[in-house]
Amino acid sequence: MAIDKEEKAKHREDIEEFWLWMLAMAPVVRMVTVGDVMDSKRRVEAMSADVALQAVKDYNDPARIDLLKHFLLQSARGNHGICWRNEAHKWDRRPGGELPFPPWRIRALFHRWINKRLGFDKPNKS
Repeated sequence: MAIDKEEKAKHREDIEEFWLWMLAMAPVVRMVTVGDVMDSKRRVEAMSADVALQAVKDYNDPARIDLLKHFLLQSARGNHGICWRNEAHKWDRRPGGELPFPPWRIRALFHRWINKRLGFDKPNKS
């Protein structure tokens, strides 16, 4: 997939603000039950790119929490090698405060995720 860089550039400030909001909210978001998380997942996957973009832009849009939960769910899967929380629901850090993954990796995952959610990815020209 190729990325529509011109379209993404139009929303760069909103995406960056959303990223910072997610970093602030991730430690306090309540992923109460499997059902709650799966409901958020279903709502996000049913969202159009326009609805997701509106949630990214609007600080008060309740769909932002669903987007955050979806991102956490996607990033917590083993296929990305990123673990947000351990079994005791504490942030997974190594001795000395080191994260178990390099910071650039979570940022790259965010960009892949946001490109898909906001419809910036497009098929390669063959």
